[in-house]
Amino acid sequence: MKSKIIFFVFCLLVFSQSFSFAVTLTVTNCADSGAGSLRQALTDVTTGDAIEFNIPWDTTASTGEYSAGVVTNEAGSNKWFRIIVDSALPTISKDNVYIKGFSQPTSEGNNNSLGPEVEIRGASGASWNGLYFSGANNCTIEGLAINDFLGGLVFSGIYISSGNSNEIVGNYIGVDASGTMGRMNGEGIYIDLSFNNKIGNGTVGGRNVISGNVEGIEISFSGSNEVLGNYIGLDATGTIAIANGYGIHLFSSSNNTIGASNVIAYNGSLGVLEGICIEASDSIQNKITQNSMYSNYGKGISLEGGTNENIPTPEITSVTYTGTSEMLNITGTGTSNAVVEIFKASGNQGRYYLGSVESNALGSFETTLDISSSGVTFITGETVTTTQTDANNNTSEFSNTKEVAITSFVSTPPTLELPSNNLFKFGPNPYNPNNGSARIWYWLSSSADTTIYIMNMNGVLVWKNTYLSGTNGGQAGENNVEFNGKNSWGDTLGNGAYLFKVVQGGRVVGGGKIAVIR
Repeated sequence: MKSKIIFFVFCLLVFSQSFSFAVTLTVTNCADSGAGSLRQALTDVTTGDAIEFNIPWDTTASTGEYSAGVVTNEAGSNKWFRIIVDSALPTISKDNVYIKGFSQPTSEGNNNSLGPEVEIRGASGASWNGLYFSGANNCTIEGLAINDFLGGLVFSGIYISSGNSNEIVGNYIGVDASGTMGRMNGEGIYIDLSFNNKIGNGTVGGRNVISGNVEGIEISFSGSNEVLGNYIGLDATGTIAIANGYGIHLFSSSNNTIGASNVIAYNGSLGVLEGICIEASDSIQNKITQNSMYSNYGKGISLEGGTNENIPTPEITSVTYTGTSEMLNITGTGTSNAVVEIFKASGNQGRYYLGSVESNALGSFETTLDISSSGVTFITGETVTTTQTDANNNTSEFSNTKEVAITSFVSTPPTLELPSNNLFKFGPNPYNPNNGSARIWYWLSSSADTTIYIMNMNGVLVWKNTYLSGTNGGQAGENNVEFNGKNSWGDTLGNGAYLFKVVQGGRVVGGGKIAVIR
């Protein structure tokens, strides 16, 4: 009996030393060290652990940009917690660690409606990385603002080295927690010698804002990583420039995918030239797909030194837009059996993804796209550009643009003039899309297919919807329709003034102004 007890105790000791049980470590203050601090949680973390935040709102208020505590005076009534990091945080080397910025509790009057509730900021002159993962796999970093890790322009907000299958979602990297002010890191995110990591997940909640950094995203000696659904070079509303140097830079990296649904804009300057730059001849089979790119200095996509197997750009032969049916026909030539993506161009870059077509064995392509539901229209002088991706997932630079030939256009987006007897209303006005949907009320003298256009003050179309004759929105008499506060691409309207127009048969019958204040 005694020998059995000894054996049981021995087995229990071996089991307890061989296995650790996942726990939740909670950050309860904004201090740089000590019990309840982020530093202590990172010191104690082990495989499978979660780090959550539960900092009380009676924490001492921050008194300046490098002062820890509750930030109360930098973005109106919005509040968030700022942790100032005075030296390098412990390296994260354990697998399956989940850092949950979204776990910080909020209450009415004590929250940040503009972004994350917790901000991690490097002390003045910080010469270290923000969160550093080395050899860690299957970790998640979500819901944090990470900024001011800049020293010598070489440190990163998030640095993943020799780590695989990690996910970075819902963070503000290189901007403050309001998403409106740039706070530079060297690299926003640095992926090095790492594979199968994901930056963003294609949802609004998973979108990272990666802006204001020397380089937004650096991927070096790495492969099979994904970048999708992020704002890169923009503020949190997706409307105002907060430029990175490079938006995305790939070096000696292959089989990565950039897209879909990233908005990559305003990046670069003289000497640092691109939205996306791929360098080193061993960088091959990198796919760039279905993004919105515009106003990047130089090229939107730059392939340097034979990258992506020297895939050439396609050539557009003709492009025709039929305004009455909103159909776009395009022909051209490219690489055989490639997927050609078609964009409405802004400058030399593709801002609005419209669709794709596969080239034949000889490289020719032709397609007609129905773009009536895209929110995109064309007028004389506007252009199209394309990219192509071959069977090995090498994507080209943007092609030369081609002006669109307009064959008929009786349904042009309306001009800014309104009828003098305008009885059309939008409410509430001013309107905060974060508070729910608005209503558009108007009276029609007859039933007919009716389209409502919403444009910014530069006349750029941001939303439209058509209501069939005889239904609410297109019926004689009173109409009362809903607007959910989002543009045609699903993004919430940014602050500013807009115009709405109600159109029947190509004629403006009414409209008004909208003030969006978030």
